[in-house]
Amino acid sequence: MSDISKLPPELIDGGIFSRLPVKSLLRFRCVSKHYCSLIDSPKFIKSQLLKYNLNPKSIITWNTLEISSVELDSLDNPILLHHPFEIYHKPNPSDTPFAERANLLGSCNGLICLLRADLVNDPSCAKIVFWNPSTRKYYKLPSCEIDLAVHLSNIIEYEVYGFGYDDVNDDYKLLRITQFYNEVRNKVRIYSLKSDSWRRLDYCPFRFATADLAAGPRGVFIEGSLHYLVNKKLSCGIARIYAFHVGTEEYHVVPHPPFSDMSFLGTMDKLGGKLCLICSYDKSHMDVWVMDNYGVKESWTKLFSVAQYVDARNFECPTPITFSKDGKQVLLQQIIGGNLLWYDLRLKKVKFTCLPDVLMFCKAFVFEESLVKLPHAANVYSKQGWRKNKRDDFLSKGFKLVL
Repeated sequence: MSDISKLPPELIDGGIFSRLPVKSLLRFRCVSKHYCSLIDSPKFIKSQLLKYNLNPKSIITWNTLEISSVELDSLDNPILLHHPFEIYHKPNPSDTPFAERANLLGSCNGLICLLRADLVNDPSCAKIVFWNPSTRKYYKLPSCEIDLAVHLSNIIEYEVYGFGYDDVNDDYKLLRITQFYNEVRNKVRIYSLKSDSWRRLDYCPFRFATADLAAGPRGVFIEGSLHYLVNKKLSCGIARIYAFHVGTEEYHVVPHPPFSDMSFLGTMDKLGGKLCLICSYDKSHMDVWVMDNYGVKESWTKLFSVAQYVDARNFECPTPITFSKDGKQVLLQQIIGGNLLWYDLRLKKVKFTCLPDVLMFCKAFVFEESLVKLPHAANVYSKQGWRKNKRDDFLSKGFKLVL
């Protein structure tokens, strides 16, 4: 600590600290008032988010039971993360089990949006939090006025979410769209962290594409907008890409790739910071398209095509996560089972891998470390004696997860 305190301020302010991990920066806040003021400043927080995360260093895997972090270089020794919806108690035969699930609604700038709904005790009590795993802080959102109507109605088909950042107003927003059976109209609400409130928006005249719904529809946040695969009519048809700009709160159409065959099931994601469309053709093969220049139809490029039966193992419509450091491989995730695999772009070969001590997961995504603050944030509770990377350790000590 003493050596660090002797560094010239111009070197520190010039960018050395902004290239350090959050864990180190949180320790350095204690060195001096100057360091604390620097690290807590909005300018530094934005700089660290940009510079430290230039190259992906880790990914997060999520399922309804647990959330883990693993280094991208090795894909080994995953760390189980404590999140706001963990609940433990001593086992008791007289306990009445109740259903709780932590659902991932999106991630942006190092923040993760989670939803938990107590489906037995009170179906209307949906709880949503913004959570920063790096600082272990979280903030619980106020309840939305349509929660009760949504969960008690029999005509609700889906709830679709999208989490993004409004860089004009320096605000984090959560979009919530309630889709009804046999209707094009839907109910739209948006939450603003800055005002800490929900607002009603005009309905959006589209329905979400079937394949996207099967994967749990979440907006893909790129270039300030949340992106969805949608259909204009009630019946299934050719999917279009619609986007909701988080700042202007307006919808716009994004051009799709120049398909030669449109008989596919599609899902969207982002790869290398760019919009990515995955087209699955009846379990025979899949095409992965990337939009190199956002909004330009001619910039769509077919990155690769791969058969969906590789090495006698079936992987149905895997989604891309990130490129390798040298850019020659793409890390993919199976939708069914959550296994990971590397696809070599040059050799056109697949190499399967697995994560030890991790349950089958629903979603994997690149993790950005950040110092982004949350107003009136609380600390994530950590059970004493629980080793993060060994789930069985705390289970064997008489604790259990309530699901």
